[in-house]
Amino acid sequence: MKRPVKAFLIVLLLFAPPVLAQEAYVYVQGEVRTPGAIKYTNGMTLSQAIALAGGFTTQGSPRHTYLTRGQVTRRFNLNSHPVYPVIDAELRPGDIIDVRERLF
Repeated sequence: MKRPVKAFLIVLLLFAPPVLAQEAYVYVQGEVRTPGAIKYTNGMTLSQAIALAGGFTTQGSPRHTYLTRGQVTRRFNLNSHPVYPVIDAELRPGDIIDVRERLF
C-alpha cells in the first residue's frame, strides 16, 4: 500500500466517530393505548411489551393477541384464568405484536 493511502486510513481510523450499536425494538400495534416501537430489553415478554404500550384499550382483546416473528404468526390468549395459566412468550428484537379488537 502506498504511503499516502496508508496515512489516510490511519487518520480515518483514529478520528472517525465510533459506530454505536443499534438499539433493538419490538413493535406493538392494534388495540393498545400507545402503539409503536418499544425498546427491547433482554428477557422481555409479550405481556410486558403490551404493558409498556399502555395496556389494552377497552376494545382490545387479550384473547386475540398475535405475535409475528419473521414469517410465522402465532396467536396468544393473555386472559387470566384460574384453571388455564397464561402462556407468555419471550420476545426477540424485531417481533411484531398485534392486538385485535374484541368481537363483542
